[in-house]
Amino acid sequence: MQIRRLTVMEREMSIWLNEDYHAFNQMKALKAIQETDHRIVKEFGDRDDELISRSNTYENKINTLETFIIKRREKKEKMFMSLPSDVRAVMDMHYLAYKTLEETAEELNYHVSSVKRKHIAGLEQLCRGNTEWQK
Repeated sequence: MQIRRLTVMEREMSIWLNEDYHAFNQMKALKAIQETDHRIVKEFGDRDDELISRSNTYENKINTLETFIIKRREKKEKMFMSLPSDVRAVMDMHYLAYKTLEETAEELNYHVSSVKRKHIAGLEQLCRGNTEWQK
């Protein structure tokens, strides 16, 4: 049985559901940069105003990203509650635990094609009558 393609709205929903994942990766990168700056300061002992300013900028960006991630995850958890348990498990693993569909299949002991169908079913059900995510 061939797995159908996503509709435009389902694709948009998937992009929306993944935005916090990308924010999470951006936050990790900023923290790594910040740690590197701290190591440089520790090694060379010189902490100039530019480095202090940059560190504050990183902190502000990290805090903004953390807030965004928390709010988005809360919205997703609430949205996923309406799904059947097997579909919700796939959506939780993929969009909250940031697992690929292949990793999700392995962890849930499903065939990959079954996970892909459940993923599409989840997106379809979330799109049906749900405009909260578009705000």
